[in-house]
Amino acid sequence: MSDDVGVTAADAAQQVGVKPKTIYKWVYAGALTPIPGTDPMQFWSADVFAAEASRKRSMRRPTRRATFAENDH
Repeated sequence: MSDDVGVTAADAAQQVGVKPKTIYKWVYAGALTPIPGTDPMQFWSADVFAAEASRKRSMRRPTRRATFAENDH
């Protein structure tokens, strides 16, 4: 990740449009891993965007398909 930059939770949250508390929730849930040895905790920017994209995919509602019986009414 040589082209990536480390960002704080506040900066990470601002980049993806969430609250810093959400970043820490992602860490607790295992969706985001902090850079080892950073104090305060920092994250690779690319990992933050990947965690956000994953969250958006998991929140997508499945499309509802009409059955033949529903079309008859």
